[in-house]
Amino acid sequence: MHFLSRYAAAAGLILMLIAVDASLQADTVFFKDGMRLDVERAWEENGEVCVEMYGSVCRFPKENIRRIETPASMKSEADLEKSKSRQKDQAPSTAPMAGKVPEAGAAAAKTSDPKMDYAAEVEGLAQAGKWREAIEAGNKARQILGKEGVSARYMADLHVRLAADLCNKGACPEALDNLKTALDYSPDYAPATRGMAGVYLTMAQQKFSMRDYDGAAQLLKNAVSHDADNAQIYLLHGQIAYAKDEYTDAQHYWRKALSLKPDLTVAAQHLKQLDKDWQVEQKLNKAESGGFSVKFEGSKKQSVADKAVSILEKAHSAVGATLDMYPSEKIIVIIYPRSDLQGMNYVPDWAAGIYDGKIRFAEDLFEGDYYTAILYHEYTHAVVHALGGRWVPLWLQEGLAEYMSRSERPDSLRQSQTQLLKSAAGADGLIPIQTLARMNVASLMGLNRQHIQLVYAQSESFVTYLINQYSTVSIRSLVIALGKGEEINRAVARILGSDLAYLEQQWRKSMAN
Repeated sequence: MHFLSRYAAAAGLILMLIAVDASLQADTVFFKDGMRLDVERAWEENGEVCVEMYGSVCRFPKENIRRIETPASMKSEADLEKSKSRQKDQAPSTAPMAGKVPEAGAAAAKTSDPKMDYAAEVEGLAQAGKWREAIEAGNKARQILGKEGVSARYMADLHVRLAADLCNKGACPEALDNLKTALDYSPDYAPATRGMAGVYLTMAQQKFSMRDYDGAAQLLKNAVSHDADNAQIYLLHGQIAYAKDEYTDAQHYWRKALSLKPDLTVAAQHLKQLDKDWQVEQKLNKAESGGFSVKFEGSKKQSVADKAVSILEKAHSAVGATLDMYPSEKIIVIIYPRSDLQGMNYVPDWAAGIYDGKIRFAEDLFEGDYYTAILYHEYTHAVVHALGGRWVPLWLQEGLAEYMSRSERPDSLRQSQTQLLKSAAGADGLIPIQTLARMNVASLMGLNRQHIQLVYAQSESFVTYLINQYSTVSIRSLVIALGKGEEINRAVARILGSDLAYLEQQWRKSMAN
């Protein structure tokens, strides 16, 4: 989850867009019209296909989707069904015992053979996707009838399927427990072993997204111990090394990922970009100051680096005090000559800077009037990222970044944003919060300038309203809950004690006053 900041000198408005970290793309969605979308995660919910990308959740009608592919080792229920024919030498039979199996959801007909009755009950529950109930029925059968009641391999398979469901819902520790149980039942069951690696990888991705690089690296070691040939593990290892400015290690891991999976294009793209980074950054000086590691062009730009660090250290104190968060990892700041930055593909020519795990901007930033606000804004993204990872929706990410940088913006800019909001509210033109939550860089690029301005003005206004009604402590708790995978409506209800839709309604009423 990563965000760009733009300050349009003519309009005097701050615009931020989201940039996705390609290393975290895990699933691929194939549309019926031929389009392919690489996303962080995809799943089905209430007749829609939901995807996480650019730090937000987007939804598409299920009828428009041809299929979802998950390259990570942890397979979803659908993936496991598709792979059964390829795993006959490893997977259990489609039923725990031989015999006719009832259709999903159908009541199991009683027979004169209790083994058949238990087998039918377990399989009926499994076909309905009721993994917990199927496991309970299987355990009961094994207690009463012994190991012949339900085979160990079938019990292992049930636990693998439950683990997949739990992992998709964010309950990774419980998923690991089920996979360990599966291996207790069947120590050589490959889907369980690969599943362990997949869950550790998922947990490592979460740690990485929250800037806990050492924690992520340790989880990846666990993943490798279960599946040393999983290219996704080395892909993330490389991203961790890159984030820590360890370019040689990053290159090693990405090459390893490619050797295991030659068609892993994202690894090839990372290596290509790394070459560009090396060519540019080898010309830059490097200085350490407090919680920042700054790269800049030669001694003649020392004053620019000093000015940036001075502002960022103030942001570190102000944002840290407000959100009670001081990142433990050093934040890397790269100040590029404008000519070099334009060829790096990090920041578009209309953007002033970006936070993508590193704060990047051109040295001519300080020729404008809003550089302090820009740096406060980008630093806030780093803090929110450390608290909530990539799960924080756009309106909350941008709202907090704007809230923390508001005092650094000139009065004229704040007044123009206030007027924009009042005009939108008066014309019933405010954007629903749920719509904002689903927005990403692609959807923002389809908006005109005024609507993009409104997105960020609204985000700041709504977050400010929540802070005034509750506190920054409550909003911090909300961000942390989202980072742990809690669904936003549930988290808002639990922490703020109110429905998100109701809070939006009250905020809109306040706008009318």
